[in-house]
Amino acid sequence: LKKDGQVEIKKFDLPKGSELVRWIIEKAKSYDAVLSPEVINLLAAMIGNDLWQLDLEICRLSNYKKDEKITTEDVNLLVKGKYNDDIFQLMDAISDKDKNKVLKLVRDQLDSGASDMYLLSMLIRQFRIFLMAKDLTKDGDMPPAIVAKELSIHPYVAKKSIYYLRHFELTDLKRIYGKLLDFEVKMKTKSLKFELIFDLFLAEL
Repeated sequence: LKKDGQVEIKKFDLPKGSELVRWIIEKAKSYDAVLSPEVINLLAAMIGNDLWQLDLEICRLSNYKKDEKITTEDVNLLVKGKYNDDIFQLMDAISDKDKNKVLKLVRDQLDSGASDMYLLSMLIRQFRIFLMAKDLTKDGDMPPAIVAKELSIHPYVAKKSIYYLRHFELTDLKRIYGKLLDFEVKMKTKSLKFELIFDLFLAEL
């Protein structure tokens, strides 16, 4: 409140990138939580800069493992995160082979600050889960709770993944996953740009 009685509204920018990583590190210290760089990056990817939820999830993880080192498996098991909502919106469009919607969702992600490597990693992780879940359910239906336990993933992710399996044959999953891994190598070696890589990915659908 200013002296003249007017209300002054200040805008606080939420942390992104390296600032967000530093925020997670400091918050983990406050809970005596032991996080590896892999866990920190995964939390940043899954939740983004929703600081309230990050605080909640770091607290939950610290209580789950107490003084033990928290692993990526723990995060996948306990944390649902915005990451999963984003990837399943994308999977809806991919399973419907709606290429225009896929492109729109990817552009929305990039515009909101997501990196191209994050988006590719998100797709690789989900198709890896699809492959493992397809193998587990090859002899018939399996309850999502069992799939979640076997793959060390969140029950929500297991349930949604099982739903999407009906849209993909095993040969398609292997082909797409293999292409994604190839794209990852090419992105890391900078032999292909993300825009071209994603065009090639869409051609695989």
